[in-house]
Amino acid sequence: MTHLSEGPRGRRFLYELLVAGGAEELSRAVWDFEWRIAKDDGSRAYLVMVEETEAPAPPRFKVPAPPWFTRVRTKHRSMLSRRSTPRAVPTWKENVPPGDSLITSAGVADLIRAATPDPSHASHALTETVAAARYWQEPDATDLILSDAVIVAALAEIDDRPLLKALEKDRTEPFAVLWGDWRGDAGTVLETWLAEITAAVERAQRERPADVRANWSGMWHSTPPYRLLKSQDRMVDGVPTGLTDVEDGPPRDRATVLSVRVKDDKVYVVDSAQAWVALCTDYPLDVTAEVRHDWYRVTGRDGTWIIPNWRDVARDWDGVLVTPRGYLTAAGRALPAGEHASVLAGWNPGETFWLRDCDTAGPEEWRFVDDRWEPVRAQP
Repeated sequence: MTHLSEGPRGRRFLYELLVAGGAEELSRAVWDFEWRIAKDDGSRAYLVMVEETEAPAPPRFKVPAPPWFTRVRTKHRSMLSRRSTPRAVPTWKENVPPGDSLITSAGVADLIRAATPDPSHASHALTETVAAARYWQEPDATDLILSDAVIVAALAEIDDRPLLKALEKDRTEPFAVLWGDWRGDAGTVLETWLAEITAAVERAQRERPADVRANWSGMWHSTPPYRLLKSQDRMVDGVPTGLTDVEDGPPRDRATVLSVRVKDDKVYVVDSAQAWVALCTDYPLDVTAEVRHDWYRVTGRDGTWIIPNWRDVARDWDGVLVTPRGYLTAAGRALPAGEHASVLAGWNPGETFWLRDCDTAGPEEWRFVDDRWEPVRAQP
């Protein structure tokens, strides 16, 4: 069975789990490492979550950060089901870390081995991991550090079985979270999607730069069309994970939650990189011209790219599920598929896209208030 350390999201999950469990020295070391690898030519900026408190807090830096270093807290990073664990941040008197505290990849690996994984933090770590995913630009500094071979070897020593088991304990009946993008009539949605993506690829072939390094972006996700119904089946602290575990962050602070009536449906399960590759090769759709600039920045690969032709998949399957294991091991990397390759991008862990119309019931409104999601109670 593939270990979580083989995928970039899996490595980030293991790191976030250790940090959530109190590995502050590891967090400081990675922070130190980020400063070391950052460029001073303005080409790199980092998204770092800054914890908000009830009362104003003094600045963490007594001097301005270097101009190439950006500290921001965006709305989607705050939309967690509960308050995030504050992280220790080193306080330096200068704009660079002191020379005697420089950390090496071997030092980070030692700190990983010294930390104790706590499965009780698995759900929180998964939420953080999903929020940090991005498939339209280079990996962030933390992901780059965690891809070092010495660090990967240390992460691979962690027993990931109890961590994945912890993610299974919160299973519920399937539910769907609507952000206002569900249109129903799956057959029409799929036909429209295929026509639109085919036209987009043809247009990209005509108009986009041949240089794969050109600063150009297009469609970067490999999901079925968002106008289809999609469901999840986990709740954490009473909050549907469809509200919290969302790549690129929840798009709004209000959503509708529906129960999904599942019958004897044929669902294709992506629980590994191999399962995703098989789906792509069985129902291939070449989207190279549309995704090549984005996915080159993510993976460093320049070649032909394919995704599943979801219209054709729907002829044999009612839905497609990406399990947490499938997400953590496969998402965000170039997966060889014969002469081509693919990227699992834009999916959320435990998410099922339904390729046919489903029966639903019990719409319930939710809103994000006071740093957590809660149902909207009916007025008396």
